Amino acid sequence: MKFKKFYLIIVLLLLIVVTSCKISNDTKEKTTTQTTTAESTTQSTTTEPVVEVCEEDGTHPEFKMKKCTYVLAVIPDTQYYTETYRQAEIFFSQTNWIANYYDEYNMKFVAHVGDLVRHAYSKPQFEFADKAMKVLDDAGIAYGVTAGNHDVNGNMGEYYKYRDDQRSEDEYYLKFFSPARTSKVPEQYGGHSENGWNSYYYFEGNGRKYMVLFLDYAPSEGTIQWANQVLEENKNLPTILVTHNLVKPVSNTGRAVIDGAECEYIWDNVIKNHNQIFLTINGHHTGSGYMTRKNSAGNDVIMMVVDYQGYYRGGNGYMRLLEFDEVENKIYNFSISPYVINMPEKARSEQDLVELTTNDQKYAIDLNFAERLNFSK
Repeated sequence: MKFKKFYLIIVLLLLIVVTSCKISNDTKEKTTTQTTTAESTTQSTTTEPVVEVCEEDGTHPEFKMKKCTYVLAVIPDTQYYTETYRQAEIFFSQTNWIANYYDEYNMKFVAHVGDLVRHAYSKPQFEFADKAMKVLDDAGIAYGVTAGNHDVNGNMGEYYKYRDDQRSEDEYYLKFFSPARTSKVPEQYGGHSENGWNSYYYFEGNGRKYMVLFLDYAPSEGTIQWANQVLEENKNLPTILVTHNLVKPVSNTGRAVIDGAECEYIWDNVIKNHNQIFLTINGHHTGSGYMTRKNSAGNDVIMMVVDYQGYYRGGNGYMRLLEFDEVENKIYNFSISPYVINMPEKARSEQDLVELTTNDQKYAIDLNFAERLNFSK
């Protein structure tokens, strides 16, 4: 009997221990479950910042850009391309490439910085330029041109002898590149000065509307007044000013300086007092570079020169693409040659590069779009 009682006591003690362990384990499991659930809740309510990724775009294997950007195409001095039919093929390659890849690379506008021809008195040279730019006409692409000193009679050596209101109405430039021609895309055409040497256009990128103002390199007082009026009427539009001569490159450093008193005149009387002008582009001087200068509002104006006329084959077809990247807040600059792109690789020499990649030819300019263009519509 005593043995049975002892056995029952042992069994009861074992039951108590087992029950106690089970309760302890259940408590731990509940605690663990609650902790895990709390962590899950915390993770589900925490949102990571969304970073937009710009993937590469463009089908050509030798040159690609991004999908979420937009592009301004710039054709620098083409004067040597108009001297012979063979040279003109280089000019044709530029406009054909633009027409073929305009949509793919999300180009919005095309600007020619002047010196379309070598000799202003040569009708055949203007005919070459006419045929090359007609490619853009036929494709329905909006573009603007400005006269260079080689496009105006008597101005090859004395650039500023004749202001734009002192020139003949019979100039070939006006006959071949009148405002009537460059207004064929009406939704992007703004207007022109009475003398026909100056004009302005619009384009839209990423929902932002821009104005491109083409100003003669030797503007008269009347043209200065006209330009200021156009800027005042469009003061809520970020503006790119295109002229033939304004800044010149400093060797191959990628830097630039303003080119003398006549260019200071344009700065003082047009650019400086209009905060909407955030970028200027000119040619005239072989090379590439840019500078920034504070305007009257204390904001930077990017002033850029690009010109390849002193290069192999009078430029070898190089042109500039400005890629506006509002995600990275940069303007990327690319110097490419459609002429070389179309050339069989076996036929290319050491000077035939698809893209120029030195620091003065391929670079990025910082531009905080939201801050610098905060006045825009």
